[in-house]
Amino acid sequence: MKKLFLIIATLILSSFIFASVSNVTTRQIDTQLSLLTFNSSYISGAENINIITPANYATTSINFPTLYLLHGWSGSYQNWVQLYGRQIEALATQYQMIIVMPDGGYASWYLNSPINPKSQYQSLIALDCVPLIDKTYKTLPYANKRAITGLSMGGFGALALAGNYPNLFGAAGAMSGGVELSYAGSMDPSGNNFGINQVLGNDTSTWKKYDIINYLPVYAKNNTALILNDGTSDIFIKINRELNQAMLDANIPHDYTESPGAHTWSFWTNAINYQTLFFSRYFQFGNTQGIY
Repeated sequence: MKKLFLIIATLILSSFIFASVSNVTTRQIDTQLSLLTFNSSYISGAENINIITPANYATTSINFPTLYLLHGWSGSYQNWVQLYGRQIEALATQYQMIIVMPDGGYASWYLNSPINPKSQYQSLIALDCVPLIDKTYKTLPYANKRAITGLSMGGFGALALAGNYPNLFGAAGAMSGGVELSYAGSMDPSGNNFGINQVLGNDTSTWKKYDIINYLPVYAKNNTALILNDGTSDIFIKINRELNQAMLDANIPHDYTESPGAHTWSFWTNAINYQTLFFSRYFQFGNTQGIY
């Protein structure tokens, strides 16, 4: 009877999780890269995800930890593969992890928009992408085997997703993250706030509740493993330094590094090497930051 109950509960949960997903297709691009496409009720149009598996994925029965890697403002799911594809494949093999690159829209900031019901990107990633990836690929479906990071807008999104879904992501990072929305928006030379106003509205006072500093109690409670990288000439260096200091003041263990560089791909394609090492160590040993 107990076994029957568990089977029924699992079926009900599965149907609930995938109620917003339809038209799922997968296509193998090369030996390590595949494309997963589906429709979701959380956004308009189709969602595309590039997935890179380790070179030995097809020849082993073991399951792998997963790293979600988010693109920046005005980008797409293809950016990391187009600009750093072979190296990402090498990192997936070296560190024995599946690397998942979803599309976050042109300027969604990976948020659930209160003004646009078809721009619910936080729910898309957490409630559609993660369960679908776990169903489709040989993953280890646990928070301590799942991490998320990204660049710029994607760094903000990664830290916000980890803050809102600590049951899904045990580790999180950001590269040049736009971690304070009012400041990040003010740095847009076009004066268009990097599209944040199109997601959250024009009242910038309401943006503050989304800032990453609000998640520090969640990170502390859940012992989230955190890594932040920024360039000394980056447009967001001020707010990253402030977030680092706030974490230090709150005694939240984290890795924070600055190195020469600006808000450019040359900085991010270098930083991802250090972040994948960090996440690999987390997957193997847990969050040992601050423990010596």
